[in-house]
Amino acid sequence: MKFSILGAACALMFAAPAAAEEIPFIEDRFEISADAFNIEDVDGEPGLTLENGVAALKSFVFENGVIEFDVNFPNQRGFVGVRFRSQDKANYEAFYIRTHQSGNPDANQYSPTFNGVAAWQILYGPQYATPIMYKHDEWTHVKIVVSGDKADFYVGDEEPILHVDNLLRDQAEGGVELWTNITTAQFANLKIERNAAIETVGAAVPHPPLRAGVISKWSVSEAFSAESTDGSLVLDDALQSGLEWGTVIAESNGVANLARVARGARDKNMALAKIVIDADDDIVKRMEFGFSDKAKVYLNGALLYDGDDGYGSRDYRFLGTVGFYDALYLPLEKGRNEIVFAVTESFGGWAVAGAIADRSGVKIVEE
Repeated sequence: MKFSILGAACALMFAAPAAAEEIPFIEDRFEISADAFNIEDVDGEPGLTLENGVAALKSFVFENGVIEFDVNFPNQRGFVGVRFRSQDKANYEAFYIRTHQSGNPDANQYSPTFNGVAAWQILYGPQYATPIMYKHDEWTHVKIVVSGDKADFYVGDEEPILHVDNLLRDQAEGGVELWTNITTAQFANLKIERNAAIETVGAAVPHPPLRAGVISKWSVSEAFSAESTDGSLVLDDALQSGLEWGTVIAESNGVANLARVARGARDKNMALAKIVIDADDDIVKRMEFGFSDKAKVYLNGALLYDGDDGYGSRDYRFLGTVGFYDALYLPLEKGRNEIVFAVTESFGGWAVAGAIADRSGVKIVEE
């Protein structure tokens, strides 16, 4: 799959509101990468049948406006949706239907992707998904209205089923792609309106209060091989010093998305997330934490914890979502203390979260 993002001249061309453009399903308009696909009449309408793949519009940019289409999918496990504001294969906004989760809280999902890592294990709950019933093997109309950092998502309804008021990626024009995973779906009647003046109408579900003492800022390293830490009870200083570091601010739910800095790959699947605590005296502090998918926790270089919260790690229904499920009691020394999470990612979200509710006698130092 290859497509290009047009430059500044094209951006100026499309800055003014325009009527919805009907996008015909012809091969010249799409770059398609899939296990199988077919462009033909679907129930009397020109359409696309797509099996486990991506159909990217060629030479097309979208930032604000409306994307709508009809989709038909079977009652079996699968994922069907649209990516928008795509910068490349590894960075985009996305909304999709979980075809096998009809009526469940995770029947659908808003999930951006950063550096090739999706964020659905970080973004769960009614702020990012909603329980609706699907009509399988029938046409369903899907519409997405995008305005700045907000979006309304419609699925077979005249009112938005989901409103997101904090699209996580920085606003930028990008590509549009239809996609399926695991299953096959049929698409028809694709229309896109590029409109800088569009507004959303939905209301977001409020976030619950943040955990007391949540850690809002982490130093995060570039990715490297998790094998670098195998068999050792200490964190190698040379490893830390040899890495490039950036800063990640926790999302509105208190979870830091490490993929904002770390670009993962099969042989680079671990990143370090660090905070520094200055203690007035030797003291023990309770730290609640969560992560995805595996983590080793070090205090001043010594290994304190090694755990696995990955998909299916507890039972076959465990999704690996991130929360403040665990706690450590940190034996801090007077002065400077480094807490480092070495976090391994498999899929679905590369994340760490921490909270120290009792900050008496300690201070988190920004470096």
